[in-house]
Amino acid sequence: EKGGNLPKGVHKATLDEVREIFGASSARRKWLIRNLEKIIDLARTTGRLERVIVWGSFVSNEELPQDI
Repeated sequence: EKGGNLPKGVHKATLDEVREIFGASSARRKWLIRNLEKIIDLARTTGRLERVIVWGSFVSNEELPQDI
């Protein structure tokens, strides 16, 4: 969509897809995706993780996203 945002709605993706599409184009994005993966790994240890919702400037074309 114009401005680099995803169209409104729910967009299902694997963590690998999120990493490939949003987590590799800058050092900041690589840092954010590594931290997201750590949080997900920690949440998985509870045995109760069902889904992860990612939003904010991370899922846009912002070169230096400030949130995820």
